[in-house]
Amino acid sequence: MFRYISVFITALISVSCSAPQQDAPVAVSAPEHVVILSDAQLKNTNIQVAKLDNQMVSSVLRVNGILEVPPPHHVKVNAPMGGYLKSTQLMEGVFVKQGETLATMQDVQYIQMQQDYLMAKSQFISVEKDYVRQKELNQSKAGSDKVFEKIQTEYHSLRILIKSLEQKLRLIHINPAQLNEQNISGTIRIPSPISGYVSKVHVQVGQYLTASDVIFDIIDPNQMHLSMTVFEKDVHKLYAGQKLEAFTNANPSTRYPGEIFLMGKDISPEGSIKVMARLQHGDHRLLPGMYINADIHSKAESALVIPEDGLVTFGNKHYVFEQLEKGRFKMIEVLPGERSVGAQQITFQDSTMHANKPFVVSGAYTLLMQLKNTEEE
Repeated sequence: MFRYISVFITALISVSCSAPQQDAPVAVSAPEHVVILSDAQLKNTNIQVAKLDNQMVSSVLRVNGILEVPPPHHVKVNAPMGGYLKSTQLMEGVFVKQGETLATMQDVQYIQMQQDYLMAKSQFISVEKDYVRQKELNQSKAGSDKVFEKIQTEYHSLRILIKSLEQKLRLIHINPAQLNEQNISGTIRIPSPISGYVSKVHVQVGQYLTASDVIFDIIDPNQMHLSMTVFEKDVHKLYAGQKLEAFTNANPSTRYPGEIFLMGKDISPEGSIKVMARLQHGDHRLLPGMYINADIHSKAESALVIPEDGLVTFGNKHYVFEQLEKGRFKMIEVLPGERSVGAQQITFQDSTMHANKPFVVSGAYTLLMQLKNTEEE
């Protein structure tokens, strides 16, 4: 019996060793830069596919600069003559209109100037009558040449004096045509030469001022210019009349439209030029010397674009995903161009590569993560 059992076990072992074995599962890896998603995985993503089209793309060049006010619109108000500051109600930040009284000044020399003018006019009336009479006598040879020459000299001297005093009165803002002995005053007014905001008040009431002392600084914010620094490589993108939008770092949502009106002709040692732009409207919050940014819009041109969700960046390079078939996507390197609203201009190494092919326009980042996870396993 033991012999039969031994033979049976030996035969059983022999059969087991000779029986064909099933092959173990072999993992199939996807080609390089190709992502494979199952139907279940694809269903749980937000991946959308479409063919790429050309669109009109306007490039935006962002530069920075500083606000400046041209000399005619940044005025330093001086005292026309020496005198005491009698009154002013102005404070920094107050808006004034052109011709509005900024302050009043007083001094005895104002009275003296008005007196000299009125006396010269009164004297001129008598001299003028004598001059006319002597001129008629001289023409008829009935008068003395010496007497006529004397009265003629006095007549012209008084005319010069009166004209000179008229100009001096106008400088202290007194109208000589309205001046008479009844309205002589020791007080003069200082009118605003422009409309704008008072940026600085340099004096106090009661202070004695000379003609060289600055009383106020007034700025017209509607005439501010933006002086921008543009590097040489971007100069070819700019031209006079080009539109832009300026904004501050403190309030980037508030945009100030403007237009380039002047471009520098000299390149600095740093390789940049100065570009001047005029803002369409001012704001009392914009001050000279303030740093400001600007987005300069170039002329729109036709270009191949892809939605921003269809472009990914990895290792300082940019990629898109072409759909090879359902669930299979190939990552392709592209060169980015100008940005548009919600889209990005791209360029393929082979200009015909995109023709009639579907590309991922949404959810590209999901594919990038799946690809990198697969490569790391």
